[in-house]
Formats: sequence, C-alpha cells, structure tokens
Amino acid sequence: MMRRRHGRIIAITSVVGVTGNAGQGNYAATKAGIIGMIKSVAQEYAKRGVTANCIAPGFISSPMTDKLNEKQREAILARFPPADWVLAAMSLLRRFILPPMRLLM
Repeated sequence: MMRRRHGRIIAITSVVGVTGNAGQGNYAATKAGIIGMIKSVAQEYAKRGVTANCIAPGFISSPMTDKLNEKQREAILARFPPADWVLAAMSLLRRFILPPMRLLM
C-alpha cells in the first residue's frame, strides 16, 4: 500500500473499547488498544495515501453474544442499537476516501 501510495485499512473493534463494560476489563482493553493503534497508523500513513479506520459496531449477534441471558441482552441493546449496518459501512469505507482516524460508532 505504501509503495502504491493508496490503500485502506479497516479494523473491526467494539464500542466497549470506548465505553467500557463491567466484568469485561480484558475485552475492553484489547478493543481500546486496537482503536489507539489504528489512530496512530492513520496519522503515520496518511501522507502516503493510506487511510486507516475503525468500525466500532454496537450489538452484533454472534456465538459470544448468544451466551447472554435476556436481561443482559436487553441492557446492552438499551445502550447500543443493533449493528446490522456493519457490512454496509465496510463497503463504503473501501470505496470512498475518508479522513484518517475517523471512528464510526
């Protein structure tokens, strides 16, 4: 990408990396680390035409979230809407030039 002076880096992270979540310190720390890394990469590579962005969706149905009970699921959905838009956002990020360090939530 750097030789071609054009490229897109898209990282999938979580809003938990920004907001935190009780009982998930390790998960929140890793997601916050990804966000920080992508921000740094965006600053470093922007001058070479490479953008770096994070997609931090809300609730996504997955094997991890399938283990939640109904009360936990409702509490999460009250804070963050369902994230059915993730694939569409990735497609848009790949096609269009976005400013470096844009964090979608």
